[in-house]
Amino acid sequence: MAAALSVLLCLSSCTAPAPKASQSLGGVLDLSGYDFALGSAPLTGQWDFLAGSLDISLADFLAASKTLRKVPDLWKGAEAGGQRGHGSGTYHLRVLLPPDAPPLALHYLSASTAFRIEVDGRALAQVGTPSSDAGSSRAAYRPGFTRIGPAQGSIDIMVRVSNHVYRTGGLWFPIFLGPADSIESIHMGELAAALAQATALAVMGLFLLLLYFLRRKERTLVFSGIFALVMAVRITVTGEYILADFWPGIPFVLLIKLEYLTVSLCFLSATALLVSLFPRLLHRSLVLALTIPSLAYTALILVLPLDPLTRSLFAYQIFALVNILVGVVALLVQTLRSRDFETVALFMGTAILALSGINDILYSSFVWWTGNLAPWGFAAFVAFQVVILARRLTNDFALAEELVGQKELLIKEIHHRVKNNLQVVASLVSLQSSRVCDPVMKEVFAALRLRIISISLVHEKLYGLVATESLDIGNYVRDLIGLQISKDGIEAGRVNLEIDSEPIHMDVDTCVNVGLIVTELVSNALKHGLLPKGGGILKVGISRSSGSLAILIEDDGPGFPPGFDPKAMGSLGYKIVSTLLKKGGKLEILPGPGGRVRIELPGIAP
Repeated sequence: MAAALSVLLCLSSCTAPAPKASQSLGGVLDLSGYDFALGSAPLTGQWDFLAGSLDISLADFLAASKTLRKVPDLWKGAEAGGQRGHGSGTYHLRVLLPPDAPPLALHYLSASTAFRIEVDGRALAQVGTPSSDAGSSRAAYRPGFTRIGPAQGSIDIMVRVSNHVYRTGGLWFPIFLGPADSIESIHMGELAAALAQATALAVMGLFLLLLYFLRRKERTLVFSGIFALVMAVRITVTGEYILADFWPGIPFVLLIKLEYLTVSLCFLSATALLVSLFPRLLHRSLVLALTIPSLAYTALILVLPLDPLTRSLFAYQIFALVNILVGVVALLVQTLRSRDFETVALFMGTAILALSGINDILYSSFVWWTGNLAPWGFAAFVAFQVVILARRLTNDFALAEELVGQKELLIKEIHHRVKNNLQVVASLVSLQSSRVCDPVMKEVFAALRLRIISISLVHEKLYGLVATESLDIGNYVRDLIGLQISKDGIEAGRVNLEIDSEPIHMDVDTCVNVGLIVTELVSNALKHGLLPKGGGILKVGISRSSGSLAILIEDDGPGFPPGFDPKAMGSLGYKIVSTLLKKGGKLEILPGPGGRVRIELPGIAP
């Protein structure tokens, strides 16, 4: 499952690169020879810029004294009329179009922190409320697209931007110009990709946490799950800002604080994950040095106003960048020392995750424009973990198979030795009985030997079944009575044995109890019912009855005398049977013809 989600992350994040186009010079971008069939053109390069004015018309803007700024653009100091990157201003770019240009559209990401797009003096799109007055402006992020429609010769694009809340304003990201249908398809595809990434990471995170609750020894699963969930949230508050699509009225402060919280929480969960994977890699003091600043910064995110908070991010990014590099180097040293498969695989996955984190830090600091790669890095990390887990499972299965084989041999040997020892005891009893002249004592020794043999027969049958710890009670009783008849020296044919039993498998203890009970009752039937008349028919029926095991023993002898009460006999055989039936079992003397005894043993599965 994790592997499939990792593949989904990678596939859903792959977008085709935009074709190269000329950059604008002097506020003019010449696309007259550009083939829009190749894709969208980024509107990068020099734009005209007029600071401090948002309400100026296109004609007045063209007549005014302007400066040139290179887009993507970040305001610094008082460049936009305010202080420390605050202020407002209007960007302008004239785009020369080919004569056969199709219906066009603009694809925009975000500008800091409110903007309005106009084409040839017509307002087409607005995000937030741009205003030169801080009290009248409303900041927002919401990437999207807007159709221009058919255009000939050239178009004049104006972007009016204001920022009063963030550390820097400006037209942060380039706007793309391309065929309307293609632009719409690209935008919807990027939204779908971001949603797929967030969903996949959320599912992966919940799955990893579920695995932890099922197996609490693997703390790595907790930190991996938390990291995945934090990454899922981060995707919704960066890039395409899909949370703003689902919640158009989300407060800008909440959106930015969620974005910043995912930075610190990603670092905390990644640090915890690294420590859980390599407990001896980092000293305790170093772990505290990594986590305490991140916890403090997390608290600052919750309480600081937006402007100082956004300015503090750079310092925390430097801290995180240095510590990521330290962790990667320490992990590399550990890997070079051990060089085992799992350590190397974990290093590769962790290194890719760390490098993607470094990329995201530099991307969010506008050092380069690669995009957020942390979801890819986490997908690679999970993929390496899946490889390690698959290898461990393979080894565990092999070990389990080996242990099962050893268990079978061990159980077989136990049953064999128990059977042999019981047979030795039976032989000793037989030897002792041969020295006894008293017929009563000889009968006692013979009964004792039969009881030992009934137990020995259970282990003999289980020995034949190898590791199976249950046996068919019908086959066991048939062999037990046959052995009992032969041991009593009864001539073949004198006793006709009939056994009717449905397939019922029982454990060792139950079989031993049944064997002892049947031995006593069959001995009584042979001694008092069949042998005095020279032989006869012995019937045994075994069945399930309302969750109990029912055994019916019948003979065609004279039967029990009127008023027969086994409790009054006081014999050892009856004491043995009554003791074995104490847990809810019962014995019934049924009316004839012949002797008929029925017993029930509770607790037999239907």
